[in-house]
Amino acid sequence: MSTDHEFRAIAVDEESLTSWEPGGLEYVVRLTGTLDDRWVESFVLTRRRSARFSRFHLNRARGRVSFLCRDSDDPAGLTAVVENLKLLVTQTNRRASIPGPVSEPYDGDATLPMDGSEDETIELKLPLPLAPSIAVAREPEENPAPAPAPAPGGPAPSHEPPAGSSSATT
Repeated sequence: MSTDHEFRAIAVDEESLTSWEPGGLEYVVRLTGTLDDRWVESFVLTRRRSARFSRFHLNRARGRVSFLCRDSDDPAGLTAVVENLKLLVTQTNRRASIPGPVSEPYDGDATLPMDGSEDETIELKLPLPLAPSIAVAREPEENPAPAPAPAPGGPAPSHEPPAGSSSATT
């Protein structure tokens, strides 16, 4: 690593977890360690990678993270949220410890060993050509083909709209 200091991992201080206000849904938890520029940039980039991390908001000056829980989150739900925060911090520590610019694209598959905690990518492949049930809009033709001639003995062609339909005439 090309820094003057040794990398020291940041950790979540679970004992510090408190509700922001009594009975509230916002919680705050302290982080242990020094939040340097590299770690903060890594946190921001790692947080953007997954929707499950979007609820976590870093306050660098106070060395803590705040987050909201839903009314429906029970103690087990709060535990799951804290586990997601710990995963975010672990991934941030990994990213911050890799030599080179933090802003480079991060590919956990190529750089870091997989431990089952990385987000999965879903690839969707659609069959081509499109199925016949999917209508494709087309521009109206300038000179449409004439209507077929009626069968012998059938009604004469009419230029009136069919009964029951309305037609605006000017």
